[in-house]
Amino acid sequence: VDLASSVNEGVASLAVSSASPDISPAAMAANPSQQLPPHIASLCQILQSCLSPQQQVIKQAEEQLKLLEQSQGQASNLLQIAVVDGIDIAIRQVAAISFKNLVSRGWGKEGQEGFIPASDKEVVKQNVLMALVHTPPLVRVQIAECIKSIIYCDYPEKWPTLMQEIFANLSSQDPPKIYAGLYALRMLTRKYEFRSEQDRAPLYQVVNSIFPLLIQILQQLLANQAKTLEVIEMLKLCLKVYWSTVYLSVPPLLMQEDHFHAWMNALKVLLECPVPQGDSQAAKEQWWKVKKWVLHIINRLFNKYDTSKRIKKDDSQYPFAVLFEANCSGQFLQSIMTLLAGLQQGQYISQRCTNLALQYLTHALPNKVTYGLMKPHFQQLMFSVLFPMACFSDEDAELWEEDPHEYVRKGYDLLEDLYTTRSQVIHFFIDMASCKTPCKENLPLLVNHIGAIFVQFMTIAKSGNRDPGLDRQMDGALLILGSLSEKLKSTAPYKDQVEQILHEFVAPVVNHPTGFLRAKAVWCLGMFADFKFKEGRGKGQTFSAFLSQVVYRLQDPDLPVRVDASVALRYFVESVKDLDLLRTVLPQLLDQFMKLINEIENDDLIHTLESIVEKFGDEIAPFAFTICQQLTTSFWKCIEGDDDDDMGALATLGVLRALGTILESVSSIPEMYPELEPLVFPIMYRMLSTEGQDVFE
Repeated sequence: VDLASSVNEGVASLAVSSASPDISPAAMAANPSQQLPPHIASLCQILQSCLSPQQQVIKQAEEQLKLLEQSQGQASNLLQIAVVDGIDIAIRQVAAISFKNLVSRGWGKEGQEGFIPASDKEVVKQNVLMALVHTPPLVRVQIAECIKSIIYCDYPEKWPTLMQEIFANLSSQDPPKIYAGLYALRMLTRKYEFRSEQDRAPLYQVVNSIFPLLIQILQQLLANQAKTLEVIEMLKLCLKVYWSTVYLSVPPLLMQEDHFHAWMNALKVLLECPVPQGDSQAAKEQWWKVKKWVLHIINRLFNKYDTSKRIKKDDSQYPFAVLFEANCSGQFLQSIMTLLAGLQQGQYISQRCTNLALQYLTHALPNKVTYGLMKPHFQQLMFSVLFPMACFSDEDAELWEEDPHEYVRKGYDLLEDLYTTRSQVIHFFIDMASCKTPCKENLPLLVNHIGAIFVQFMTIAKSGNRDPGLDRQMDGALLILGSLSEKLKSTAPYKDQVEQILHEFVAPVVNHPTGFLRAKAVWCLGMFADFKFKEGRGKGQTFSAFLSQVVYRLQDPDLPVRVDASVALRYFVESVKDLDLLRTVLPQLLDQFMKLINEIENDDLIHTLESIVEKFGDEIAPFAFTICQQLTTSFWKCIEGDDDDDMGALATLGVLRALGTILESVSSIPEMYPELEPLVFPIMYRMLSTEGQDVFE
């Protein structure tokens, strides 16, 4: 009750005194010992109430803050409190969060005015960069987010002094001010990252004015022997600024040879310099983030400015492309090869950096010059660096045992696929197989390597022995074999050997005692389901035998095996010529699918169910109600879940798609519709309301 009373008193005081802030945030930060003005002290009381253990007091304080949002001086008052050292850090943090929320709601958007008074906005813009200088990290992160919002809305027309303020901070020789300048510059360049050429004039003004100073700062940071966390963070900001600036096109200044070489040399130094082993874990993590941004930049430049396929001579960017190809593409490739070679000696490389390094190698395959540089080391690269990454790992084993649902989610998550090293290894091999010279020179070696592992694995298996290390290599071999299926199915001499390989080395592993090998083998069979076997495509004894193995694994004790079997089944269903192969087991098949869909949200399962429904048409009618009942249960489970899960959203969309497929399949039996209506209509109502818009998006 006392706290609630103090909140009311504080608001009453603020109503009188907040109209004209007495002291600027910068002045208060410079002299924190002076007594707080009454209106600031009263606002501090309200913010203190937001930390109360009593929910009623918190709610009342939040309501009072909302009432004050549109009052003159509120934004600058909150900024003042966030800056002053003498105020309790918890109150400063609440003030910073309130300030961020107020700016987000009330500043407006580009071309639109918000409700924060113009005079208050001016005070904020005059002081917000200095607020970054004088605040601790917990507060700074909130202020930084506000700077982004203000720049996006006001620069350049309503904040014409920003470029001069950034330049002044960068010229100061004071690390906190340099950091603030770099952060503001990062947000400014980020605004124009995806802007078309006609909208980039303000960016080019910034580049011409500030980048000569920026490259000097970057070089000074590189020369600094004491690579503190602060220095590493500023290095990262410099790289982010460069990334946003050159993402769509390179400004004329950065095409000049002196600027080009200065930036490229800095990138090379950062890529090659070892991560200091004596640093804290936090510093090491930041170092790898610096290298990640270097790799982001050189991947973008190599992919965009490869003169052999991307840039024409009459393109304004052609001079940069020529410089990059002559001076950088090969040199960066050699640096990356050296970096990845460290994996053989057990050196640590972050997964994201490994992924980006492999992306660069993949881009290098079609380029004659860069492939020529890779060629002498290609076998070592394939078998000592890349192949081990494709194999089942300790992390996989832990996830398989402790959280099979998460194992499945990661295996089928499209976003995970973008960032994992294993997926990038597979992309590398697939791209290699599609490039004429790299394929001709290296695919036979890769296939022979896989074959040698198959033979060794089967020899040990027949003797009754087990080799855990070889089991993991077998997993990698099966993964690569299945991933290269399109190439192997259509290319001599491999297409003549496919059936024998599947019979002798893949099909037997479907019944292996090791779960992850069963999963990979059944998935691999699915990749070859549409192959034209000796008895034809989608028919014959071989096709039938493989299909039976896949169907049997739908009842496997391990969830990942059941999911991989269900996904593999889709390819068999799409290829099958004789539906009698499935018709006799259709009830059991659908029953297993319903159980699996109830157990895990996975869009690929829904795809297989759709394939079955489409294949059997109105024959699915006896099962339509049961299938729709299970699908609607899954829908409401997904749609009402608390997690913001992309896989769940995809599964929801898949359910809607499957329901449509089922309704279409029984369209020749209209008497079924009244039976299905109570299940389907609530979903239609929900999706056509505003609540359903997220799934549509």
